[in-house]
Amino acid sequence: MPLGIGTERVEEEIKQKMPEVKIFRLDKTSATTVLHAKKIVAQWMDNPGSVLVGTEFALTYIHTSIDTTAVASLDSLFALPDFRINERVFSLILKLRTLAEKNLLIQSRFPEQKAIQYGIKGNIGDFLRDELELRNQLSFPPFSTFIKVSFEGNRLDAEKAIEHIRSIAGTRRVEIFPAFISTIKKKFMLHALIILPRGTWIDKELLDILRTLPLNYSVNVDPESIL
Repeated sequence: MPLGIGTERVEEEIKQKMPEVKIFRLDKTSATTVLHAKKIVAQWMDNPGSVLVGTEFALTYIHTSIDTTAVASLDSLFALPDFRINERVFSLILKLRTLAEKNLLIQSRFPEQKAIQYGIKGNIGDFLRDELELRNQLSFPPFSTFIKVSFEGNRLDAEKAIEHIRSIAGTRRVEIFPAFISTIKKKFMLHALIILPRGTWIDKELLDILRTLPLNYSVNVDPESIL
């Protein structure tokens, strides 16, 4: 379960420890439009010595080097059950390392994690080698093809719909699991993940089956995330 401490909590802590420091906050709650986000970043840049507290969302709007970057809540990412999470952590640290002219600070209970170590060092080659080796062992992409089939509705209908996917998939490997946030507005979402060995997609028989599914099914080949 991810238990991030949140930008508001970080902002409160900084205010308590350093009340004289001006703080700007940038996340999808504080900035609802692109123009608003750019305005917050511009105000922060115009106030030397100030602090910008934000989520990954904030990095989209920072395009110049800064003195110090810090991650206060990295460990919550490792709680996400997604096969690309090491890549995401490595990419995040690499981005912050590139931005920081003087200091990069990372708070974590798992400093030995390879994604963290390689990110701090900017070691792209070794990260790529280790990540590919791990994915090969686990039959994750690019050593397989993921096809995520989702259904949203009441729980009983969703369970029946996804079991239908298992039955029509035949001997192909299928993993069934609820969405990461499984219930939204009283609707339940369930996923079926069809895992095909490398080189077997496009599977014409399976493709024809998937094309016959009703519109209340969602099919995603090579999904960015399986959550």
